[in-house]
This record gives sequence, structure tokens and C-alpha cells, in this order.
Amino acid sequence: MFLQIKLILTVGGGLGIFIYGMKLLSESLENAAGENLKKILSSMTNNRFFGVFTGFFVTSIVQSSSATTVMVVSFVNAGLLTLKQAVSVIMGANIGTTITAWIVNLTNIKTDLTLVAYLAIAIGIVMVFMKNNKRKTWGFCLIGFGLLFIGLTTMKKGIPRPDEDEATLLFQFFERLSVDNFAVGVVIFIILGTLLTMFFQSSSVTMALTLTFLSLGYIRFEYAAAMVLGENIGTTFTAFLASLAGNKMAKKAAFAHTFFNLLGVTWMLLLFKPFLILCGNVSEIFQGSGEIGFRLAIFHSMFNITNTLTLVWFIPYIVMIIEKVFGAQDKKVEYNLIKMQGGIVNTPDLAIYEAQQEINRMAEASHEAFEHTLQLFEAKKKKGSIIEKIEHYESQTDVFESEINTFLVQLMANTNAGSTISSINRMLDEIRHLEWIGDSCERIARLINKAGKLNYELATNNEQNFSKILKKLDSFFHLFLQNINDLRSGKIKEKSILLESDIDQLYKKMKKDTRDNMKSKNIGNGLLFLDIIKELEHIGDNLNKIIIIYNDDF
Repeated sequence: MFLQIKLILTVGGGLGIFIYGMKLLSESLENAAGENLKKILSSMTNNRFFGVFTGFFVTSIVQSSSATTVMVVSFVNAGLLTLKQAVSVIMGANIGTTITAWIVNLTNIKTDLTLVAYLAIAIGIVMVFMKNNKRKTWGFCLIGFGLLFIGLTTMKKGIPRPDEDEATLLFQFFERLSVDNFAVGVVIFIILGTLLTMFFQSSSVTMALTLTFLSLGYIRFEYAAAMVLGENIGTTFTAFLASLAGNKMAKKAAFAHTFFNLLGVTWMLLLFKPFLILCGNVSEIFQGSGEIGFRLAIFHSMFNITNTLTLVWFIPYIVMIIEKVFGAQDKKVEYNLIKMQGGIVNTPDLAIYEAQQEINRMAEASHEAFEHTLQLFEAKKKKGSIIEKIEHYESQTDVFESEINTFLVQLMANTNAGSTISSINRMLDEIRHLEWIGDSCERIARLINKAGKLNYELATNNEQNFSKILKKLDSFFHLFLQNINDLRSGKIKEKSILLESDIDQLYKKMKKDTRDNMKSKNIGNGLLFLDIIKELEHIGDNLNKIIIIYNDDF
């Protein structure tokens, strides 16, 4: 009994260290290469081969095809990727996830990597305490790398060999699964690989376990390869869960992932034995003896590469099948990025990219509210419909503010990176000011509606300055929107300060003129006009504050 408890604790502890090391390594690598990831994602084209490369590159960095496919599903849900682009990225992600098998295989080489792992952790800890953020990030990378190998080594040492006494239960478990009928046995191990991957929500973890049990002799190579096929099916579960909160396009992307992987497993089963022989021959060419863990990594890579290179030519037909299953693309589909939160907050830099796209949409809603407010000043009839549109866009900014705020707070709870936290704080300030702009537009609409009912004529004796302040605000909005993805600029800051100063001067002049005019007449009209220009001045203040927060350190 004691030996069984020791086995569970040792293997469980080793597995836990491996999972944490993998998580730390992937998050740190992602932060280190974050800008490149965003550039690649933002420059996606309809070229299927570039899409495959994108999926491979991103998965190689984040070390999780599940994380990549969750991102893909969320991007499709937001309208940032088409279904064709999504399918090609998913194909590349399947190739990228094979790198894990090669990392795990490093523990099988004759050189003891434990000392290297300890050295990596020691250097990493020193770098983490440095002031330079890049060095801190690479320090976490080294710590994650070290923990990954320590976890693997601990797990492998903790699992007894099949001929040892404490291995009885584990050996019996795999012996019962290894039935005499080869075809049935393959199906059983495919199911086992699928279930383990669904449970851990990581094919990397299941691959580490598969390689460990294979190298110790608990399972035959053929059944280990079957588990790898099951991992390809199980890894689709995470994206499926994420798509449940999304629109029809998100569900299509998740189904495309499942369909592609099932299609690959199906044709592989038809050629299973010849493909295994081919992998064995390739392994012997590169490594002489054909070490069994190395051979499984060869199988994993060759299967995913062959599957992708074969099916990449059929992407249009795959999309056509998916469209028939789910129906043609709905032109009225509502794209939303932030609702697709499953998994994406675990990849901070890409989550920041997602949040920025949603903030851009919020800024457009605020601008629409302002544009309709300008129309309201000029309209003589049908003001009611314009007011309704302003209220609609103001309501949109409220929803955006709530959803983005929730998303960013969750993201902050999942990261320790100082640069990411600073970005989150800036974004939280930005959405607050954008929401206040929407509020100001709605208040102006109500004031104009009230003025119409009372037959007041606004801007009396202030027509010229009033026209100037509206033009200044319009220019301010265009400056903000044209540079929304890169507000950190001295020139933009200077222009912002000048525009805000001009608006303040116009506001003060109109306020003085209106108060002077109110001393003799038009008190009610004057009070309404003062409230309107005050809200206009608030819009200028909020636009300026957004630009300032991106140019001033916290």
C-alpha cells in the first residue's frame, strides 16, 4: 500500500512539475515573441500555405495546439479570420505540436540533463530579479525549461519498470488494454489517448505520458502510436468548448478542427501498419538503432506533416462540407471577440491583441455616436431617428465597456508580467474614457431634444466659435482613430495637447459670451447651451486623456 501511495505521489508530483514548467516556458516564450505573433496574425492572407506556417509558428511558441485553435476559433468568432484561413492555421498547429515530442525525447539521451536543468533554473532565478523586462522574461523561460526536464525525470524515475513488484497494478491495467485482436487494441488505445487529452486539455501532457510508458515497456510501439492518434482527436475538445460561447462561425471553425483531425486519423488507420514500418525505417536511417521514443516522435511528426501536406490542397472542399453541415455564412452574424474567453486569457500577449481589436470596435461605436451628434446639430427634421441612433451607439459602448473590463480583469489574474499589467491598466483607462464619450453624446442628444421642445435657438451669438469647436472635435476623433493601434508617439501627443487646448479656449470664450448674454435675456436657452458645450469640452478632454495615458508612464 505504501509503495502504491509513493508511486502516485512521485508520478503525480513529477507530472505537476512538468505541466507547470511547460506552462511557464510557453507563456514566457510567447511574451518574448509577442510582437511577432501579433504581426503574423494581423497580416494573415488567404494563402493557405502562409496559414499553415502561421499555425506552426504560433503553436511552436505557445507549445499547445489547443491554445492555438482556441485563438483561431475566437478570431473567426470576431470576424478577424475567414473559415478558409482558420482551417489552414489549424493544419499548421498540428505540425507545431509535434515539437513537444522532440523536447520530451531529450530526456532519453545518454547525457544527464538534470544538472543542465538545475543550472537553467539557477540562471533563470538571477535573471528574474533583474530590472530589464526582457531579461526577466528569458529568466522565466529558463526556469520553465529546467522545471520541464526535472518534472519529466522525476516522473520517469517514479514509475517502476514492469518487472518490479510495485508495478503490478499499472502493468495489469495496460495488459488488459492490450487485447489479442490488434485492430481492437489500436481502437482502445486511440480512445485512451483521446480521453487523457480531453482530461488534461493538453496533447503535450498526454504525449509525455505516452513516451514515458513506451520507454519503460508498459505499451508496445503500435499502441503508443495509436495513443498519438487519439491525442489528435482529444486536442479538439478544448476548441469545441470555447466555441460553445461563440457564434455560428466559431462553431464552424471548431468543427473544422475536429473534422480535419478525424479525417487524418481515418486515413492513417487504413495505412497504419505500412506507415509504422516506414517510420521505423526512417528512424533507423537517422539514429541507427532506432530508439523507440525517437521512433514515436518520428511517427508523430510524419503523420501530422503528411496529413497537412495531403489535405491542404482540399481546404476549399473541407470548407464547402462544413458550410453544408452548418449552413451558408450568415451575413447577419454578430461578431464578438471578448465573449470567446475560453483559454485565450492563458496566452497574455495574444489576449492583449484581442482586447485591442475589441477596443477599436468600441472606439468606432463612440465615433458613430459623435458623428450622429454632429448630424443632430444640423438636422431640422427627423431628429427623433438620429437621437435613437445615438442612444443605440451609447448603449453599445456600455456593453463593450462591461465585457472588455471583465476580460481584462481575468487576464490580469492570469499574468505576472509587468509590461502586460501596464498594458491592461492603460486599456482599462481607455475604455472608461470611451464610455464617457458615449455618455456625453447621449446627454447632448437629450439637451437638443429638450431645446427643440422649448423652441430654443442654440449657439445664439456664438455660431462661429460653435462651428469651430465641432470641427476641432471632429479632427481630434480622426487623429485618435487613425493612430489607434499605435498611440505612443510624441507627435500625436503634441497634436492632442494643442487640439485639447484650442477646444478649452473656445469653450471658455463661448461660456463667457453666453453668461454675458444671459444677464439681459434668454436665461433658459443659455443654460441649455452651457450644458451642451460643457459636454463637448468633456469629449475633447477624454480623447486627450486616452492619448496621454499611452505616452506617460504609470
